[in-house]
Amino acid sequence: MNFKIILILSILTSVLGLIAIYSASSKKFELKLINNELIALLYSTYFFLPFTTKIKKYKDIQLAHIRKRMIQDKHSKYFVYDLVLQLSKKSIILVRGKTEYREISDHCDNINKSIGSLKEYSFDICRGKWRTFVILIMVIAPLIIMLAYTSAQDFNYSQDIEFQYFTYVYLLTITIIIISIMLSLMVNRSIESKKQTNVISSVNYIKEKNIEEKNRDINSEAQRMYDSIIK
Repeated sequence: MNFKIILILSILTSVLGLIAIYSASSKKFELKLINNELIALLYSTYFFLPFTTKIKKYKDIQLAHIRKRMIQDKHSKYFVYDLVLQLSKKSIILVRGKTEYREISDHCDNINKSIGSLKEYSFDICRGKWRTFVILIMVIAPLIIMLAYTSAQDFNYSQDIEFQYFTYVYLLTITIIIISIMLSLMVNRSIESKKQTNVISSVNYIKEKNIEEKNRDINSEAQRMYDSIIK
């Protein structure tokens, strides 16, 4: 076993860890009324930035419907249901692969009612309650294995090459996950900063517009007074 194999194992372990964190991350769907128009917001996370909120916006919402499809494996066939949001030019899958129709039928009905009445509606696709648990397992479980392995009386770190490889893989995996978390924090801070900048710009624009209107009114009033004096 050489450095290339250690690197490959580290990358595979990190990717599996990120898949687990991504799968356990919270996801949410929301219908929001903005300027008398319903906008669909889909909250999720980026794969390599599992602590960053990704928001996709969709307009021209038509309706929601449930799609039935058949899954075939080696031993049997069965049906699953997808909750689909139909737009004017495309469709997006909100919830995929549910085996029970009732799990998504209420959401489908509520979405269509909201579209018809222009009322806001939201629901959690995934609450993300397992993400912290997954991270703790990824960090703590290997440590427990390492402690159990090193508790043997005949253990010798300098001579046990397999344990050294295991340690390298673990440290590299934790490093990659920490880098991912740090990048997520940086992206979140950048997004929040842009939001504040946009809010400040909007406020300043409104203030400038109000000042211009006041000046225009003053100039108009002065012109009327001047015209009355001349007459």
